[in-house]
Amino acid sequence: MNSKLYYEFLKELTKAEKELKVAKNNWKLSKTILNEKNLKVAECKSIQWQKAVNLLYLKG
Repeated sequence: MNSKLYYEFLKELTKAEKELKVAKNNWKLSKTILNEKNLKVAECKSIQWQKAVNLLYLKG
């Protein structure tokens, strides 16, 4: 497995998880429709990167 590529995936996964955490906190504070959409986007990003990392493990 290419360690540099793996590192980049982990970095992006961490970033997506942080965005998810921020979106959840914002949603809890205001519970507006806009923040609810942000939460869904962040969840999708996190799921996409988790799938990508899983694929790397399978190919590795």
